[in-house]
Amino acid sequence: MSRINIILAAIAAVQLAVVLFLNLGTTTKDSNWAATPVLTFDVTKVQTIELEADNKEAITLARSNDTWVVSSSEDYAARKDTILTLDEAGALSPTSTALLNKLSRLEVTRPVITKTDNHAQVNVSADSFSRRLTFKDSGNGVLGVLYLGQGSGASNQTYVRRDGEDEVFASKDVNIWSMRADTSSWVNTQYVNLKMEDVTSFSATIGDLEPLKLSLEKRELVTPSEKEGEEPTKTHNWFAKGHEDALDTQKVETILRKLTQVNLKAVIGKVAPSSADSKPLGQFEIKVKDVATTLELAGKVAGSEDFQVKSSGSEYFVTVSNWALKDVLDMTLEGLKPDPPEVPKNEAVPQIPNDGK
Repeated sequence: MSRINIILAAIAAVQLAVVLFLNLGTTTKDSNWAATPVLTFDVTKVQTIELEADNKEAITLARSNDTWVVSSSEDYAARKDTILTLDEAGALSPTSTALLNKLSRLEVTRPVITKTDNHAQVNVSADSFSRRLTFKDSGNGVLGVLYLGQGSGASNQTYVRRDGEDEVFASKDVNIWSMRADTSSWVNTQYVNLKMEDVTSFSATIGDLEPLKLSLEKRELVTPSEKEGEEPTKTHNWFAKGHEDALDTQKVETILRKLTQVNLKAVIGKVAPSSADSKPLGQFEIKVKDVATTLELAGKVAGSEDFQVKSSGSEYFVTVSNWALKDVLDMTLEGLKPDPPEVPKNEAVPQIPNDGK
């Protein structure tokens, strides 16, 4: 950081400290302030939550019967117990860290700011905020709007303001980092989850004009014991169909691990994106106990090296990081074969006799 930036940051921190110290119109220190809940409505009545971030990202979380979905991502299922948790009687779970449960328990006492002009300094104004949450009921009526701000400096406090009010409160019981406005923060990011050890075969078609086709299968090899009375040794090796030479198990399993455990980065939707290639970059079929799952790398995300991916186990196209699947497109049969044995460095290289001819 340059010297000028350091000076400017220090000035901003001092200004904020002065604002909070003077309290800008709040009552004196010896006043008694009773703890009051931040949310003034019944959170079990919330049907949708519109979550906006300072980077202009926004998502909408919505209740669908007894579950929650990310409606801004075509109703992709939200992770269980991340938004609202109720007990068997339908009441709020008092210990849950789900978003609405935690906000329902949030209480504040004495405001630290009471003048509108100073809202922006702690990022809780309508035009400058770290997070804005709009809560709506089943009739799309607004139950409340909450602004959350992250102040400058090393303080770990979050600033809280209800829409339509001048008072700003400080709290260490809530933080903005648990309220990211991206889909992956609210869903199960494990898009494909297969047990690699149970895979019996898989095939791959890679490329477009001259696609590479591979078909591999796992075979059981039985080696008789050299000692009488001992059970034979059973091992599983990978083979290319039609070939009798075993492949390198570690190399095959490195590829399989990537195909059986795929994490999404973002949800695209139920329809193939317009930027998807007319022919996929790669198609893979993985069989687990004769149940097949297909994985299609539809193309690259526009302006990115990340992949657009579709699994037969989901109705959604998703984005997957380039590093997670890049190696599977570089797969070749030769590359899966065992490496040739290394020649010891001290072993003499045979010399060809020189007979002078």
